[in-house]
Amino acid sequence: MELLGLTIDYYAVLQISENADESTIRASYKRLALIKHPDRNKSPNATTEFQRVLNFVPILDTGWIVQEAYEVLKNPDRRKRFDAQLSCIRREAAVRNCFASNRDSSGDVKSQSPEFYEKAIYVQEQKLNDLENERAKLGRDRCAKLQEIYKHAAAIKRLQEQDEEAAMEDSKRSTWISFLTLNRYTRSEIEQRNRAATLRKTNRRDLEDILCDLETGRDHLSGKISSLNVEIFQVLLRKRELVEAQSRAQAAVRAKMEEQNKEQARKRQHAEQKLRRQREEMLQNEIIGLARKEKEVQMRRERQQQMVWEVEERFAKERYRPTRTEIQRGVSSKLDQRTKEGMSRT
Repeated sequence: MELLGLTIDYYAVLQISENADESTIRASYKRLALIKHPDRNKSPNATTEFQRVLNFVPILDTGWIVQEAYEVLKNPDRRKRFDAQLSCIRREAAVRNCFASNRDSSGDVKSQSPEFYEKAIYVQEQKLNDLENERAKLGRDRCAKLQEIYKHAAAIKRLQEQDEEAAMEDSKRSTWISFLTLNRYTRSEIEQRNRAATLRKTNRRDLEDILCDLETGRDHLSGKISSLNVEIFQVLLRKRELVEAQSRAQAAVRAKMEEQNKEQARKRQHAEQKLRRQREEMLQNEIIGLARKEKEVQMRRERQQQMVWEVEERFAKERYRPTRTEIQRGVSSKLDQRTKEGMSRT
């Protein structure tokens, strides 16, 4: 069985550490199979508990994943290849869990800050770099396999040519002319040619077996390269989605900042208008107060002037007292004035 796209941490699946030995791996696998596997555990929540063991996105066949993890980790070669890509797998799992924790009820990714998308893009770039390095390594291995294939194919072709030349020589030596001219093989030559033919046949069989293995390895590497190309394409798509989401988040932040700036400008303008109105009201109140004070001063001056006039009149009355004759003259003058006014009215 091949690795499941190299996207699952098999140590987390079996709940063991990276330094666990084969006995620990076997014991953990048996424990999970007996306790958590839905086929063995008849409780209603067996499938849910078994999926909780994985701590990843829901998987259709969880029992197969545990079996796959056990098969990979118990094989030293496959475990070594898996450990080489463990850091990349865990980074991808962290990004997947982060996205899973940031989804709303409808399944859409919640709006995040540009820094969140920047970190996610950095993780995708690291994964893309690792995948491209792995693809380049597999490409070099495939080129080496192709060179070996060309070399062994050329060797097989040379052996075939030697067999054809030997067959042509045998056909020439087996004619009547060669028999009559005594140009036939001796017994030692026949034995030597038979040994050479057997050796060529053995070498050809060995080379064909090696060539078959090389072609199998080449096909295996080609399949891995194709899988990596698909995964690289998926990472590029995910990175493009993150870049677009980052652009939307930056646009949203800019729009929010512009809205905040507009709101601050409106508040500032409102505060300035309020302060202007307050100043105008204060100035108007000061003007009204000054006018009131001025009116009060004027009224006080008028009262003082009236008082002065009354005092002067009193002083004048006390100083100049009229005699009886002056009083009589004043009364008669007043009566004459009243009679004149009455006559004028009539």
